[in-house]
Amino acid sequence: MDYLKIIGFLILVSILLVISVIDFKTKKIPNKYIIILMAIWAPFAYFEILDSNTAIYGFAIGGFLLYFTALVTRGGIGGGDVKLVAVSGLYVGFPGIMYATVYGFGLAALYSIILMGLKKIGKKDFIPLGPFISIGVIIQFAVLYIL
Repeated sequence: MDYLKIIGFLILVSILLVISVIDFKTKKIPNKYIIILMAIWAPFAYFEILDSNTAIYGFAIGGFLLYFTALVTRGGIGGGDVKLVAVSGLYVGFPGIMYATVYGFGLAALYSIILMGLKKIGKKDFIPLGPFISIGVIIQFAVLYIL
């Protein structure tokens, strides 16, 4: 077991937890946390603690696909969500970011269905995606590096 990867995992989880709480309360993801995630990734990639071969692809493809989805949904997905997926692609690479996004969207859909069933939200209401994207990234990071 590589302890440096576990340290990276714990740092990632900590920052994603902060992002999730903020997004859940305000429906906004502050840019400073995206920048922190990028800054923390750099030494892990430089010292080859994380797989940096597919990181740029994860960043670019994950970010582009969510940006395109945001354009199509006309405001259903915010810019903070797009940036979160892009920077998360650095950590889980490609195709890892695709799995992480599917996990996150699946959990968000399940959460929405439950809330609609309880009449807490309607079809036109928005939920914050940051917490669910974060959970997807945590799952995928664990699958790639920890388990």
